[in-house]
Amino acid sequence: MNVSEAWEMLGESWTSIALILSSAKVSDRTKIIDDLFIKARKLARISLAKYHPDINKTPGAIKRFQSIQEALKLIEGETENFKLKLKMKQSEPKKPRDKIVF
Repeated sequence: MNVSEAWEMLGESWTSIALILSSAKVSDRTKIIDDLFIKARKLARISLAKYHPDINKTPGAIKRFQSIQEALKLIEGETENFKLKLKMKQSEPKKPRDKIVF
C-alpha cells in the first residue's frame, strides 16, 4: 500500500492533498500537514467504528478494519517523514550568492 492508496481508503483524494501542499507557502506547510493528519485520524476513526469486528459481523470486516489501521499508520509515518524533511530544508544554511562584477 502506498500513500495515495491509504488516503483513498480513507475516502480522500491524494491528488487534492498534494495540490494543497504544493500551493502552500513553505512556512505554512507544517501546519497544513498537521491538519491533514488530524483529518486522516478523524476519517479513520469513522471507518474503524464502521468496520470494527465487535460491531460489524460481515466476513470482510476484519480485513477492512486491519487495512484501515495500516493506512493510518502509513499516513502517520509519511507525515512525520515529510515534516522532518521540511524542517531540515528550512534549517539548511543559505548559499552565498556570487558577487556580480560590472
